[in-house]
Amino acid sequence: MVDFWIPHADDSKEAEEVYKATAKFVEEQRGPVKREPRICRIVYYDGDKDETYDVSIGETVPRIGEPAIAIFESESLDVYHICTPTRAVAEGIPVMIGDRDVKRTEYFDKDSY
Repeated sequence: MVDFWIPHADDSKEAEEVYKATAKFVEEQRGPVKREPRICRIVYYDGDKDETYDVSIGETVPRIGEPAIAIFESESLDVYHICTPTRAVAEGIPVMIGDRDVKRTEYFDKDSY
């Protein structure tokens, strides 16, 4: 498993602050999200492009061109939210992926947060 981290955070305290603020921002827009276990990677199918994408924290999100900062699973909707700097971290709405399209989910090591 991978230790929890947030791109561009200077330390674990800042990573926690960004993670919590991003979760709150998504919840204000889209409803409650599962904050644990923390997702570090998802693999999903995009039917519009007939492509399978693999997105890890810190890597560029396809079709968005920005790094993934956080990934949340919705508590009430059948959707995952991928957050990038302009998609639900500082502004905008998250990239939404239907849970039926998610083929694999990996999590950060729980002992690292």
